[in-house]
Amino acid sequence: MKSQNTRENRKKLIQLIHVAKHKLNIDEYAYRQLLKNITGKSSSKDMAVWELEQVIAVLRKKGFASPKKSYKRTSRVNKNDYVKYAKNDQLPVKSNMAYKIRATWINMFKDGLIKDGSDAGLNAFIRHQMRNTHKAHNDKILAFTYEQLNDMQADLMLKRLYAWRKRLLQEREDVFK
Repeated sequence: MKSQNTRENRKKLIQLIHVAKHKLNIDEYAYRQLLKNITGKSSSKDMAVWELEQVIAVLRKKGFASPKKSYKRTSRVNKNDYVKYAKNDQLPVKSNMAYKIRATWINMFKDGLIKDGSDAGLNAFIRHQMRNTHKAHNDKILAFTYEQLNDMQADLMLKRLYAWRKRLLQEREDVFK
């Protein structure tokens, strides 16, 4: 088991060295010279794990930053409560303003105004807003997602989103005064 982990670790280190070589735009001749200067060997395949780690340390000193693992944000909304999505099945968009609503939502996330910039977060916001609107009028909720909003509902959601964004920006300014 230990030898299996060592082999896998060794492969990953070699891959990382090759990624660094590519990111730092090191040509083949310079790459071989670099390896020879550090370990005395001209091929990463001939190196032990500790030698590979030495090479990576030198490449980091030259400016290589190892790629970050990207973690997918998870939504706090239970998707099964409202609408089930198939993986590649997109709902048809009823209003052209749906894309503007989504873009505004993503920009609010990028600006740090909201914590969840996913579609699930946007849909939770819309469900909450629509629930409050329809409770006042004793209507049934007709839209659960931003794709299902008709033009009138989309206009209302866009205005509410802009108003909320404006309030959040104002609060941020008040904090920094």
